[in-house]
Amino acid sequence: VFVLTLDELIKKYSVKPASIGVGRWLENGELQVFLSVGPITYDYILVDPRDWSIQVLSLPEDVAASPAWTLDGNWIAYNNGPGFIGIAEIEEKVYEQWRKEGRKVSLFAYNLATKEKINIAAVNDPAWKFNATWLSNTELEYFIPPGERKVYKTR
Repeated sequence: VFVLTLDELIKKYSVKPASIGVGRWLENGELQVFLSVGPITYDYILVDPRDWSIQVLSLPEDVAASPAWTLDGNWIAYNNGPGFIGIAEIEEKVYEQWRKEGRKVSLFAYNLATKEKINIAAVNDPAWKFNATWLSNTELEYFIPPGERKVYKTR
């Protein structure tokens, strides 16, 4: 029986205190498990069932919400916008502040193994979410204002 506790992850791998999320099996047979606090994923863990070894990969610090993942677990897509706020009045104030400061929201593709970060698109609207979805391990579908569909290929 394989047991993995949050205490062990914090002590051995220096992960942030978080909730251990639901895992999923990747194409290569590894188990991918997410560590998150609310809607924000900070780290993910790869467990190799052949020898039960663990690898912890951290997400970029500008990830503001749970990203879209490829099926092979190598790439994520995320935006650096204000993230989930949850209260409409506060959310509008945050958006207003972003607009005053002229801040843009960018969509990134990030390779977890190589740490390659690609800026795919940027918009002026802090409320824009891009609705990014991986169509395959190399093709990312996203939308830019006013809802135009685009597809980016990582290779």
